[in-house]
Amino acid sequence: MNSVTPQISPIQIGILGCGAIAPAYMKNIGPEFGGIVKVKACCDLDASLAKGLAESYSIPNIFTLDQMLADPEIQIIINLTPAPAHYNTSKQIIAGGKHLFSEKPLALEFDQAKELISLAETKGVQIAGAPDTFLGAGFEEVKRQIATGVIGDPIAATAIVTLPMFNVKRYHYVFNGTVLDLCPYYITALVQLFGSVKTVTGLAEMQFPDRIDSTTNEAFTPPRPSTAGAVLSFENGCIATLLASHDADAYYPSVEVFGTKGRMTIPDSNQYPGFLTLRKGHEEEKRIDVDESMGFAKLERGLGVAEFAHAIQNSREPRTPASLMLHVLEVQHAILQSPDQKTHISISTSAKISSSISPEELDSYKGIR
Repeated sequence: MNSVTPQISPIQIGILGCGAIAPAYMKNIGPEFGGIVKVKACCDLDASLAKGLAESYSIPNIFTLDQMLADPEIQIIINLTPAPAHYNTSKQIIAGGKHLFSEKPLALEFDQAKELISLAETKGVQIAGAPDTFLGAGFEEVKRQIATGVIGDPIAATAIVTLPMFNVKRYHYVFNGTVLDLCPYYITALVQLFGSVKTVTGLAEMQFPDRIDSTTNEAFTPPRPSTAGAVLSFENGCIATLLASHDADAYYPSVEVFGTKGRMTIPDSNQYPGFLTLRKGHEEEKRIDVDESMGFAKLERGLGVAEFAHAIQNSREPRTPASLMLHVLEVQHAILQSPDQKTHISISTSAKISSSISPEELDSYKGIR
Protein backbone atom coordinates (compact mmCIF):
# COMPACT_ATOMS: atom_id res chain seq x y z
CA MET A 1 0.00 0.00 0.00
CA ASN A 2 1.35 3.43 -0.93
CA SER A 3 1.83 5.80 1.98
CA VAL A 4 0.02 9.12 1.78
CA THR A 5 1.33 12.28 3.39
CA PRO A 6 -1.39 13.46 5.78
CA GLN A 7 -2.99 16.75 4.86
CA ILE A 8 -2.91 19.37 7.61
CA SER A 9 -5.76 21.84 7.66
CA PRO A 10 -4.75 25.48 7.22
CA ILE A 11 -4.57 27.52 10.42
CA GLN A 12 -7.43 29.96 10.75
CA ILE A 13 -6.34 33.57 11.27
CA GLY A 14 -7.89 36.95 11.95
CA ILE A 15 -6.67 40.32 10.75
CA LEU A 16 -6.83 43.28 13.13
CA GLY A 17 -6.40 46.53 11.23
CA CYS A 18 -7.59 46.86 7.64
CA GLY A 19 -5.66 49.95 6.55
CA ALA A 20 -2.98 50.46 3.92
CA ILE A 21 -0.76 47.46 4.73
CA ALA A 22 -3.58 44.88 4.98
CA PRO A 23 -4.04 44.43 1.19
CA ALA A 24 -0.31 43.72 0.84
CA TYR A 25 -0.76 40.76 3.18
CA MET A 26 -3.98 39.57 1.56
CA LYS A 27 -2.53 39.61 -1.97
CA ASN A 28 -0.31 36.69 -0.94
CA ILE A 29 -2.00 34.96 1.98
CA GLY A 30 -4.72 33.45 -0.18
CA PRO A 31 -3.08 32.87 -3.58
CA GLU A 32 0.41 32.01 -2.31
CA PHE A 33 -0.02 30.58 1.20
CA GLY A 34 -3.50 29.07 1.19
CA GLY A 35 -2.09 25.67 1.98
CA ILE A 36 -1.20 26.70 5.52
CA VAL A 37 -3.27 29.75 6.50
CA LYS A 38 -6.83 30.86 5.89
CA VAL A 39 -8.29 34.23 6.87
CA LYS A 40 -11.57 33.72 8.72
CA ALA A 41 -12.27 37.31 9.78
CA CYS A 42 -11.07 40.88 9.72
CA CYS A 43 -11.62 43.75 12.09
CA ASP A 44 -11.16 47.54 12.14
CA LEU A 45 -12.56 50.43 14.14
CA ASP A 46 -13.37 51.97 10.76
CA ALA A 47 -16.20 49.74 9.53
CA SER A 48 -15.72 50.88 5.92
CA LEU A 49 -12.12 49.66 5.89
CA ALA A 50 -13.12 46.25 7.23
CA LYS A 51 -15.96 46.01 4.71
CA GLY A 52 -13.67 46.99 1.84
CA LEU A 53 -11.00 44.43 2.74
CA ALA A 54 -13.56 41.67 3.25
CA GLU A 55 -15.21 42.33 -0.10
CA SER A 56 -11.94 42.68 -2.01
CA TYR A 57 -10.45 39.42 -0.70
CA SER A 58 -13.52 37.30 0.06
CA ILE A 59 -12.98 37.29 3.81
CA PRO A 60 -16.11 35.55 5.17
CA ASN A 61 -16.55 37.49 8.43
CA ILE A 62 -16.22 41.00 9.81
CA PHE A 63 -15.72 40.64 13.56
CA THR A 64 -14.96 42.81 16.53
CA LEU A 65 -11.73 42.03 18.36
CA ASP A 66 -13.77 40.42 21.14
CA GLN A 67 -15.47 38.15 18.60
CA MET A 68 -12.07 37.14 17.19
CA LEU A 69 -10.81 36.33 20.66
CA ALA A 70 -13.92 34.29 21.42
CA ASP A 71 -13.73 32.25 18.20
CA PRO A 72 -12.10 28.89 19.01
CA GLU A 73 -11.12 28.29 15.35
CA ILE A 74 -8.95 31.40 15.08
CA GLN A 75 -5.44 30.59 16.30
CA ILE A 76 -3.40 33.54 15.00
CA ILE A 77 -4.32 37.21 14.96
CA ILE A 78 -2.26 39.51 12.72
CA ASN A 79 -1.94 42.95 14.29
CA LEU A 80 -1.81 45.56 11.52
CA THR A 81 -2.97 48.50 13.62
CA PRO A 82 -0.90 51.73 13.72
CA ALA A 83 2.27 51.49 15.80
CA PRO A 84 0.93 53.51 18.79
CA ALA A 85 -1.87 50.94 19.18
CA HIS A 86 0.36 47.84 19.07
CA TYR A 87 0.98 47.47 22.79
CA ASN A 88 -2.65 47.65 23.94
CA THR A 89 -4.14 45.61 21.12
CA SER A 90 -1.40 42.95 21.22
CA LYS A 91 -1.84 42.67 24.97
CA GLN A 92 -5.53 41.88 24.41
CA ILE A 93 -4.68 39.31 21.74
CA ILE A 94 -2.15 37.51 23.93
CA ALA A 95 -4.34 37.69 27.04
CA GLY A 96 -7.12 36.15 24.96
CA GLY A 97 -4.95 33.09 24.30
CA LYS A 98 -4.23 33.74 20.62
CA HIS A 99 -0.86 33.56 18.88
CA LEU A 100 0.26 37.02 17.76
CA PHE A 101 1.85 38.06 14.48
CA SER A 102 2.65 41.76 14.77
CA GLU A 103 3.70 44.36 12.29
CA LYS A 104 6.80 46.17 13.50
CA PRO A 105 7.47 47.38 16.10
CA LEU A 106 6.23 44.88 18.67
CA ALA A 107 5.61 47.95 20.87
CA LEU A 108 6.91 51.48 20.75
CA GLU A 109 8.60 51.16 24.14
CA PHE A 110 11.18 48.51 25.00
CA ASP A 111 9.65 47.74 28.43
CA GLN A 112 6.22 47.30 26.83
CA ALA A 113 7.65 44.79 24.35
CA LYS A 114 9.27 42.83 27.20
CA GLU A 115 5.95 42.79 29.02
CA LEU A 116 4.18 41.33 25.97
CA ILE A 117 6.79 38.59 25.68
CA SER A 118 6.45 37.73 29.36
CA LEU A 119 2.65 37.61 29.06
CA ALA A 120 2.90 35.30 26.02
CA GLU A 121 5.09 32.91 27.99
CA THR A 122 2.52 32.90 30.80
CA LYS A 123 -0.38 32.29 28.41
CA GLY A 124 1.46 29.61 26.44
CA VAL A 125 1.24 31.37 23.07
CA GLN A 126 3.89 32.48 20.58
CA ILE A 127 4.78 35.84 19.07
CA ALA A 128 6.26 36.44 15.64
CA GLY A 129 6.29 39.43 13.36
CA ALA A 130 7.76 41.75 10.80
CA PRO A 131 10.28 42.33 9.43
CA ASP A 132 10.21 39.00 7.62
CA THR A 133 11.60 40.14 4.26
CA PHE A 134 14.94 38.49 5.06
CA LEU A 135 13.19 35.13 4.56
CA GLY A 136 12.62 35.89 0.87
CA ALA A 137 14.59 34.92 -2.21
CA GLY A 138 16.49 38.21 -2.40
CA PHE A 139 18.16 37.87 0.96
CA GLU A 140 18.65 34.13 0.47
CA GLU A 141 20.76 34.95 -2.58
CA VAL A 142 22.80 37.39 -0.51
CA LYS A 143 23.55 34.73 2.09
CA ARG A 144 24.42 32.18 -0.59
CA GLN A 145 26.78 34.54 -2.39
CA ILE A 146 28.58 35.57 0.80
CA ALA A 147 28.90 31.92 1.84
CA THR A 148 30.74 31.16 -1.41
CA GLY A 149 33.43 33.66 -0.40
CA VAL A 150 32.84 35.90 -3.40
CA ILE A 151 33.60 39.03 -1.32
CA GLY A 152 35.95 37.25 1.07
CA ASP A 153 35.39 37.67 4.79
CA PRO A 154 32.75 40.32 5.57
CA ILE A 155 34.23 43.23 7.51
CA ALA A 156 31.70 46.08 7.39
CA ALA A 157 28.43 47.33 5.95
CA THR A 158 26.54 50.52 5.27
CA ALA A 159 22.76 50.90 5.33
CA ILE A 160 20.78 53.96 4.26
CA VAL A 161 17.04 54.57 4.19
CA THR A 162 15.34 57.88 3.49
CA LEU A 163 11.75 59.00 2.94
CA PRO A 164 10.21 62.27 1.72
CA MET A 165 8.19 63.04 4.87
CA PHE A 166 9.70 66.36 5.95
CA ASN A 167 6.36 68.16 6.38
CA VAL A 168 4.06 65.20 7.04
CA LYS A 169 3.05 65.52 10.69
CA ARG A 170 1.29 62.16 10.74
CA TYR A 171 4.48 60.33 9.81
CA HIS A 172 6.38 62.03 12.63
CA TYR A 173 3.73 61.30 15.26
CA VAL A 174 1.97 58.09 14.18
CA PHE A 175 4.73 56.22 12.37
CA ASN A 176 7.27 57.79 14.76
CA GLY A 177 9.84 58.54 12.09
CA THR A 178 12.23 56.48 10.01
CA VAL A 179 14.30 55.08 12.88
CA LEU A 180 11.28 53.43 14.49
CA ASP A 181 9.33 52.80 11.28
CA LEU A 182 11.67 51.57 8.52
CA CYS A 183 14.99 50.90 10.26
CA PRO A 184 13.76 47.50 11.56
CA TYR A 185 14.10 46.09 8.03
CA TYR A 186 17.71 47.20 7.66
CA ILE A 187 18.81 46.39 11.21
CA THR A 188 17.21 42.95 10.95
CA ALA A 189 19.02 42.26 7.67
CA LEU A 190 22.35 43.20 9.25
CA VAL A 191 21.62 41.02 12.29
CA GLN A 192 20.87 38.10 9.97
CA LEU A 193 24.27 38.57 8.32
CA PHE A 194 26.46 39.42 11.31
CA GLY A 195 24.61 38.24 14.43
CA SER A 196 23.52 40.29 17.43
CA VAL A 197 24.41 43.95 17.87
CA LYS A 198 26.76 44.56 20.81
CA THR A 199 26.99 48.36 20.95
CA VAL A 200 25.39 51.39 19.31
CA THR A 201 26.86 54.86 18.95
CA GLY A 202 24.36 57.30 17.52
CA LEU A 203 24.20 60.88 16.31
CA ALA A 204 21.00 62.85 15.88
CA GLU A 205 20.27 66.57 15.85
CA MET A 206 16.97 68.43 15.66
CA GLN A 207 17.92 70.32 12.50
CA PHE A 208 14.52 71.71 11.51
CA PRO A 209 12.27 72.17 14.57
CA ASP A 210 9.75 74.49 12.89
CA ARG A 211 7.61 72.79 10.25
CA ILE A 212 4.26 73.24 8.50
CA ASP A 213 2.13 70.19 7.76
CA SER A 214 1.75 69.80 4.01
CA THR A 215 -1.93 68.86 4.28
CA THR A 216 -3.36 70.99 7.10
CA ASN A 217 -0.86 73.89 7.13
CA GLU A 218 -0.58 73.32 10.89
CA ALA A 219 2.69 74.32 12.53
CA PHE A 220 4.42 71.48 14.38
CA THR A 221 7.70 70.42 15.93
CA PRO A 222 8.83 66.80 15.43
CA PRO A 223 8.86 64.78 18.66
CA ARG A 224 12.37 63.49 17.92
CA PRO A 225 15.18 64.14 15.42
CA SER A 226 14.14 63.19 11.90
CA THR A 227 17.65 62.39 10.68
CA ALA A 228 19.87 60.02 12.64
CA GLY A 229 23.08 58.12 12.08
CA ALA A 230 24.72 55.32 14.03
CA VAL A 231 27.63 52.92 14.15
CA LEU A 232 26.67 49.37 15.12
CA SER A 233 29.18 46.79 16.31
CA PHE A 234 28.24 43.11 15.94
CA GLU A 235 29.13 39.94 17.77
CA ASN A 236 31.19 38.62 14.84
CA GLY A 237 33.43 41.70 14.88
CA CYS A 238 31.87 43.48 11.90
CA ILE A 239 30.77 47.09 12.08
CA ALA A 240 28.03 48.89 10.16
CA THR A 241 27.03 52.49 9.64
CA LEU A 242 23.34 53.30 9.46
CA LEU A 243 21.70 56.50 8.19
CA ALA A 244 17.96 57.05 8.54
CA SER A 245 16.09 60.19 7.54
CA HIS A 246 12.62 61.30 6.58
CA ASP A 247 13.85 64.75 5.56
CA ALA A 248 15.05 63.69 2.09
CA ASP A 249 13.25 64.24 -1.20
CA ALA A 250 12.65 60.56 -2.03
CA TYR A 251 12.95 56.93 -0.92
CA TYR A 252 16.63 56.02 -1.20
CA PRO A 253 17.27 52.54 0.23
CA SER A 254 20.79 51.16 0.08
CA VAL A 255 22.70 48.35 1.77
CA GLU A 256 26.30 47.48 0.95
CA VAL A 257 28.47 44.77 2.45
CA PHE A 258 32.26 45.09 2.24
CA GLY A 259 34.57 42.09 2.42
CA THR A 260 38.26 41.40 2.16
CA LYS A 261 37.87 40.60 -1.56
CA GLY A 262 35.01 42.77 -2.78
CA ARG A 263 31.85 44.76 -2.22
CA MET A 264 28.25 43.64 -2.63
CA THR A 265 25.18 45.86 -2.91
CA ILE A 266 22.21 43.85 -1.70
CA PRO A 267 18.46 44.12 -2.45
CA ASP A 268 16.28 46.59 -0.57
CA SER A 269 15.73 45.05 2.86
CA ASN A 270 12.15 46.36 2.80
CA GLN A 271 11.30 43.97 -0.06
CA TYR A 272 11.49 40.23 -0.76
CA PRO A 273 12.81 40.29 -4.37
CA GLY A 274 15.61 42.29 -5.96
CA PHE A 275 19.05 41.86 -7.49
CA LEU A 276 22.63 42.13 -6.24
CA THR A 277 25.64 43.95 -7.64
CA LEU A 278 29.22 42.83 -7.11
CA ARG A 279 32.45 44.74 -7.53
CA LYS A 280 35.96 43.43 -6.93
CA GLY A 281 38.96 45.73 -7.11
CA HIS A 282 39.10 47.57 -10.43
CA GLU A 283 36.70 45.20 -12.18
CA GLU A 284 33.46 46.52 -13.60
CA GLU A 285 30.39 46.18 -11.43
CA LYS A 286 28.51 42.93 -12.10
CA ARG A 287 24.79 42.39 -11.70
CA ILE A 288 23.63 39.14 -10.10
CA ASP A 289 19.95 38.30 -10.57
CA VAL A 290 18.15 36.51 -7.79
CA ASP A 291 17.37 32.85 -8.37
CA GLU A 292 13.68 32.91 -7.49
CA SER A 293 13.59 29.13 -7.24
CA MET A 294 15.48 29.58 -3.97
CA GLY A 295 12.46 31.02 -2.19
CA PHE A 296 9.57 33.42 -2.10
CA ALA A 297 10.16 36.46 -4.30
CA LYS A 298 6.83 38.28 -4.48
CA LEU A 299 6.64 41.96 -3.59
CA GLU A 300 3.79 41.77 -1.11
CA ARG A 301 3.76 40.58 2.50
CA GLY A 302 2.59 37.38 4.18
CA LEU A 303 5.60 35.05 4.12
CA GLY A 304 6.25 35.52 7.82
CA VAL A 305 2.64 34.65 8.65
CA ALA A 306 2.87 31.39 6.69
CA GLU A 307 6.19 30.54 8.33
CA PHE A 308 4.67 31.30 11.75
CA ALA A 309 1.77 28.95 11.05
CA HIS A 310 4.22 26.23 10.04
CA ALA A 311 6.13 26.79 13.29
CA ILE A 312 2.93 26.39 15.32
CA GLN A 313 1.95 23.23 13.44
CA ASN A 314 5.39 21.76 14.10
CA SER A 315 5.80 22.98 17.70
CA ARG A 316 8.95 24.99 17.00
CA GLU A 317 10.09 28.59 17.38
CA PRO A 318 9.33 30.82 14.37
CA ARG A 319 12.16 32.32 12.34
CA THR A 320 10.91 35.85 13.13
CA PRO A 321 10.49 35.41 16.89
CA ALA A 322 9.73 37.97 19.58
CA SER A 323 13.35 37.80 20.72
CA LEU A 324 14.49 39.13 17.32
CA MET A 325 11.88 41.89 17.36
CA LEU A 326 12.90 42.86 20.91
CA HIS A 327 16.61 42.96 20.01
CA VAL A 328 16.00 45.18 16.99
CA LEU A 329 13.73 47.47 19.03
CA GLU A 330 16.45 47.89 21.66
CA VAL A 331 18.90 48.86 18.89
CA GLN A 332 16.41 51.38 17.48
CA HIS A 333 15.99 53.06 20.84
CA ALA A 334 19.76 53.05 21.39
CA ILE A 335 20.23 54.99 18.13
CA LEU A 336 18.00 57.75 19.53
CA GLN A 337 19.26 57.54 23.14
CA SER A 338 22.99 57.56 22.40
CA PRO A 339 23.11 61.23 21.30
CA ASP A 340 21.28 62.34 24.46
CA GLN A 341 23.56 60.30 26.71
CA LYS A 342 26.67 61.28 24.70
CA THR A 343 28.05 57.76 24.82
CA HIS A 344 27.82 54.42 23.08
CA ILE A 345 25.14 52.10 24.43
CA SER A 346 25.62 48.41 25.15
CA ILE A 347 22.78 46.19 23.96
CA SER A 348 21.42 43.79 26.58
CA THR A 349 19.43 41.47 24.32
CA SER A 350 20.55 39.07 21.61
CA ALA A 351 19.10 37.39 18.56
CA LYS A 352 20.13 34.35 16.59
CA ILE A 353 20.55 34.08 12.84
CA SER A 354 17.52 32.29 11.39
CA SER A 355 17.68 29.21 9.22
CA SER A 356 16.52 29.25 5.61
CA ILE A 357 13.12 28.02 4.46
CA SER A 358 13.57 24.81 2.47
CA PRO A 359 11.82 24.38 -0.89
CA GLU A 360 9.77 21.54 0.63
CA GLU A 361 8.60 23.74 3.49
CA LEU A 362 7.70 26.56 1.10
CA ASP A 363 5.72 24.10 -0.99
CA SER A 364 3.71 23.19 2.11
CA TYR A 365 2.74 26.84 2.49
CA LYS A 366 1.32 26.71 -1.02
CA GLY A 367 -0.55 23.47 -0.41
CA ILE A 368 1.92 21.34 -2.39
CA ARG A 369 2.63 18.23 -0.32
